[in-house]
Amino acid sequence: MINNITKYFKSALIAKKQDVIDFKNSDEKYEIITKKEFVNGLIDLKVLKKFISENKIPNNDVIEVIIVPKTVKTYFENGKKINDNIDELTGILYIPAILSHEGKLEINHKNYKSPWIPREFLEPMIEPQLSLGKIDDVDKFLSNNTYQQKKLQSWSEYINYIKNFYNEITKSDFDDNYIEKDDLNIRFEENIYVILDNIVNATFSVEQLYDDILVNKQSKPLYERFISPCIEKSKKLIPNDSYLKMIDHKGQMSGEYPLAKSQREAVNHFSELKEGEILAVSGPPGTGKTTLLQSMVADMYVKNALEEKKLL
Repeated sequence: MINNITKYFKSALIAKKQDVIDFKNSDEKYEIITKKEFVNGLIDLKVLKKFISENKIPNNDVIEVIIVPKTVKTYFENGKKINDNIDELTGILYIPAILSHEGKLEINHKNYKSPWIPREFLEPMIEPQLSLGKIDDVDKFLSNNTYQQKKLQSWSEYINYIKNFYNEITKSDFDDNYIEKDDLNIRFEENIYVILDNIVNATFSVEQLYDDILVNKQSKPLYERFISPCIEKSKKLIPNDSYLKMIDHKGQMSGEYPLAKSQREAVNHFSELKEGEILAVSGPPGTGKTTLLQSMVADMYVKNALEEKKLL
C-alpha cells in the first residue's frame, strides 16, 4: 500500500509540472526551426535574433528553452476532421534545452529537467482522448536510464536519448511524422517550435524523496502514519496551565512576543509526541502558525544542545 500511494503522490507531482504547454495562446513568442536545425543543435541566427528580440531577453542571460518537436496537425479524411478532440498545435513531446546567443542548443543540466510526454496522454487515464503510451513505461525508461541521462555530454547524445525515450513510450519511430496503431491515427506538423522555458523545477527534491521512499526498505513510522487511511483515536488534552509543561519549554526563536494561549497549547501537546506521531495544527492566515513552528524548532534545538545531541 505504501508504494502504491507514494507512486500516486509522485505521479501527481510530475503531472502538474509536466503538463501540456499552450504556447500558441501564450503572451510569449515562439519561433519555428527545421528538423535539421533541431538534430544538428544549431539554430539560424536570424531566427535566434527574432526570438531574443520578441521575448526581450537580455544579452547576457542564459536562455532556457523548451523545444516542441511533435505537435498535432489538423487534417481531414473524406471531408471529416480527424482527431477533432485534440486542438491543433498541441505538443505531445517537450524537450528542455539551453540556447546560447550564438544559436547553439545545449543540454539543460542546470535544473535537472528531462524530456516529457504530458501525463494526460499516458495510460491509465480517466477521460481518454489521446493515448500515446503508458506511465509505467515512462517510469521504467527513466529508472533504467538515469545514469545515462546524467552522463550525456553532446547534443547528438541528447538527441539519441530523446529518440529512444519517444520510441520506447509510443512504440513508434521518432523519425516518422505520424503514429498509427490500434485506433490511433495522428499526424504531426513538419515544423518544430521553440518557446521560452519558464517552468520552475521546485519539486525536484520532493521527487527524490519519493524515489528514496520507494527503494528504501527501512521502517518509516511517521510517513506510514501520515498516509494511513485509518482514523486515529482522540486523546485527552493536556491542561494548558501546567507549570511543569511551561518549565519543559526550553527555547523560543524570539523574545519579542510571548506565545498566545492556543500556541502554548500546541507546544505543550507537541512535546508529548512519540516517534511517528503527528500533531495537526490549522488556522487562517495571520494566526501565528509560522511563529508557533519557529518556537517548536527553537525548543528542540535548545533541548538537544542541553543533552548534547545532534538535531536531525
